[in-house]
Amino acid sequence: MVIKVSVFSILSILSLTLLLMVVGSTLGYAQTCTAPVKTYANYEDHGDSHVLVASSSTSSTSSAVGANPTNTPAVLNVVTVLGAAEAWIELKFVGSTIPAGSTTYVKIGGSSALNVLNLIGGASSPVSAYSGATSATTIAGQGTQIAAASVKVSNFSAADGSIYLAITSALAYNAVKIAINASVIVGTGQLFIYHAYFQTAGYSCDPAAGSAPSVSGLLTLGGAVTNPNNAFDNDKSTATVFSMGVAGVGTTLKETIYFPGPSNTGDAATITFSIPPALLLDLSLLNNISVTPYNGNVAGTSVSLTSLLSLDLLALLRANNKTTVSIVPSSTFDRIEISMSSLLGVLAQMNLYEVQRTAPIPTFVSPAAQNPSICYNNSTTLSATAGTCNELHWYTVPTGGTATVAATYSTGNLTSTTTYYVAAARIGCTAESERVPVKVTVNPLPAITPGNTTVCKGITTASLPYSAATNTPTTYSITWNGAATAAGFLNVTDQALVTTPITLSVPSAAAAATYSGTLTVKNANGCTSTTNNFNVVVHPKPLTPHIAIQ
Repeated sequence: MVIKVSVFSILSILSLTLLLMVVGSTLGYAQTCTAPVKTYANYEDHGDSHVLVASSSTSSTSSAVGANPTNTPAVLNVVTVLGAAEAWIELKFVGSTIPAGSTTYVKIGGSSALNVLNLIGGASSPVSAYSGATSATTIAGQGTQIAAASVKVSNFSAADGSIYLAITSALAYNAVKIAINASVIVGTGQLFIYHAYFQTAGYSCDPAAGSAPSVSGLLTLGGAVTNPNNAFDNDKSTATVFSMGVAGVGTTLKETIYFPGPSNTGDAATITFSIPPALLLDLSLLNNISVTPYNGNVAGTSVSLTSLLSLDLLALLRANNKTTVSIVPSSTFDRIEISMSSLLGVLAQMNLYEVQRTAPIPTFVSPAAQNPSICYNNSTTLSATAGTCNELHWYTVPTGGTATVAATYSTGNLTSTTTYYVAAARIGCTAESERVPVKVTVNPLPAITPGNTTVCKGITTASLPYSAATNTPTTYSITWNGAATAAGFLNVTDQALVTTPITLSVPSAAAAATYSGTLTVKNANGCTSTTNNFNVVVHPKPLTPHIAIQ
């Protein structure tokens, strides 16, 4: 019996699922974070044929079953001088049904691999998909071939230089067949097949599988996509460079980043890039750069960079900073295409640092606020929503810096308006969404300077003068000390502040003495001043004069 998934893959999936469950529980997220499942072909069938002066053969075909940890390929050989020859291998996923629109990835190699790529799907290298395949090595066991018009094939290179075929069927299937045909190729042809797999959606750190760059157009002198692997190496210090060259008339530069399986609904396509500031004098050039998600060969809605840039991000871009933007396609996707076009031969360049599949940008649901206000020298706790199986990364800078990973972020006491930034990421992963600015506005405290006042014993009101009222106080509060409250003075809370003076209530029975209180004022922002001391002096009544009548 042939294994379906390698032991290493099983352990990796279990470890990641456990990590997501434990960390998710710690951070208070729902514990439903299932890692994606990668399923390798578990059976194979093969064959070869030739006529006239030709030969064909297959060898080590069982090596292409499973994950192939030894990296020993199945080999397809054809040789022809006159006549025709074909060798083929069918890789089957018995017991599985690959959903319609899903992609199977086949690692290939060999001396003819690069030449064969230009012929994939044609007469020299037919690729097909089958439904109903079984473990039997018979014609019936091969299943029913799906019409060629419903099967699309493309290819990409992984970071290590390995070449993969991406085979997508518009109908459900459970087998793929790859052949090399020497009826057109004269000479020797050899194709290596290492393994085939498909992957379900799930929650993981989700690195890209590889990319496919291309250059096309009427006149493409100097146009190039250089160092394409840098766009998916998880290193934002390196970049793929899109350059139109000196005569890019009608040129289109593209790089398609492939992922090993479909995204989750709601995942974001996240791109980090920069453009030389001299080229940003005409912002309309950004309309020529677009991001298009794909699910198999079906394109989603294409979005121009112009529509993704806020004023804050545009300022970053103009300062020659790396800028990250995220879009959430309306449906799942397994590849992202970055395209830059030129119609008029305008010199243009873009540095593409990273293309990633990430959590969507954080959102703010009441009582969380994206732009809270606090009073001078106060603090606040910021919060946002990252969604299931995601975590928040808090920053004090728009790019770079060190993340604080937490559900909330405490600002500490602030004396000036400060902007923080928050991104979302899969739990335990470094790939993160576009950073969202969170602006904490610090409002100044109101101020007031009270005077002192005097009153004669028995008088029940006194006038408290004040001056230097700043930052628009609207209410006042008075707190009396112990001696004053014992004498009957009553505290006052949030009374409307009138034009000076403030009228105080004085207990009629208050003894002659000096009574102390503190005055604070509050403004419409809810900010309260520091305390201000004042005194009320109650004087004794003068003695009634004794008048003698003589």
